[in-house]
Amino acid sequence: PPRGLFTTSDGASLLCAVDACTGLLRDAGALTGGDVWFTRGEGPSAADLSLYVWTPTSQSVRRVRLAEERLYGCNTHGAFIYCLQEFSTQPRRIVSIDTRDGALAVIYDPNPQWRRFALPRVERLAFEDERGLQSYAHLVYPSDYVAGQRYPTIIVQYRSHGFLNAGVGGEYPIFPAAAQGYAVLSLERPEPRLREQQISRAELDREMLIGDEEERMKLASLDGLLALAVNSGVVDPDRVAITGMSDGAETLYWALRDRHFAAAVASGPPIDAIFWWLADANFRAELRQTGLEAPNLDQMAPWWRHNATFHYADRIDTPLLMNLSQSEAPHAMPLYVQLHDRGAAVEAYIYPEAFHAKTRPSHVLAAQRRAMAWIDFWLRERMTEDASDPDRAERWELMRSRSLGSHPAPRGAP
Repeated sequence: PPRGLFTTSDGASLLCAVDACTGLLRDAGALTGGDVWFTRGEGPSAADLSLYVWTPTSQSVRRVRLAEERLYGCNTHGAFIYCLQEFSTQPRRIVSIDTRDGALAVIYDPNPQWRRFALPRVERLAFEDERGLQSYAHLVYPSDYVAGQRYPTIIVQYRSHGFLNAGVGGEYPIFPAAAQGYAVLSLERPEPRLREQQISRAELDREMLIGDEEERMKLASLDGLLALAVNSGVVDPDRVAITGMSDGAETLYWALRDRHFAAAVASGPPIDAIFWWLADANFRAELRQTGLEAPNLDQMAPWWRHNATFHYADRIDTPLLMNLSQSEAPHAMPLYVQLHDRGAAVEAYIYPEAFHAKTRPSHVLAAQRRAMAWIDFWLRERMTEDASDPDRAERWELMRSRSLGSHPAPRGAP
């Protein structure tokens, strides 16, 4: 349900009745003298953050700061709030903000060396689909960008607020890719905020899952934002790689059904019927409340055929690398085996003792290196040697020779 902003006055709760106190409220706190500060997401898909001060005695609200930033863990002293702050080109740091005029001062920067880097141009793109659902992306230009030239591009998912690090899961470093001559399209997934206001949570869950609204809105956002990036003149549409972990991997597998990319790297498995049988009883009970049922029930067969990637594996013609955590690897095996046995360009790695998100530095680094080697090979025809995998070059070249019959080889790097 929508949040409201309250304070306590004479032992009673007092509601802020000003319009600015509604919407996507994020954080709040009390100031000396009885005023209340609060933050609110605004702009396309709430990409920006406003800082307001509410005076309960007069029911007045004033905005003291608006920026494309994220503030975390804020605390108050006098007229100042002290927060962790980050934005697209700035890693997290500690700042103070004067609530009287919005002035910001840096208290501690744990990454002072970051200022030594010459950062590429970053442009925010906004998209709204036919149902009014908004999303946005950051288009990060290659560091060596030359106007009028198109570049190989990596799609990174599925959050693009705060510092543009390496996508959810941390396996696709954005600024290092730009430094290597790639454009990067960092996607923020759309949210069904309009529908949240129109129907109940239970109805929304059923609509998103059983009604395939989740798939529709995410693919519409992907297509719309990618089209904007191509139209900008920066992105080479024939050399686009899509990546994703968790929600981003879900979007990736859906997209591969009817779209061809130069390469794909998934940090997790696709939807598959085996997921149902391996899930615990409590989770299966939660899914049943939304209407999702076991794959062997006749009434659910069409849903599983549409969503389980195994059933449309013959339509996937994008070279696919799967970096799989051990706990989730079984979910990916039906798709992997089907692609492998028909000679498709597919490779899978399993990271021992890893769960949904890889947390060991060695796992994350290995996944990053394998992802970039795969993307370099398919988008730029560059082979990165790996001493632990001496047969890589021969194996991947064989994959490429098999794939040339259906798609031309990617053009050379700019």
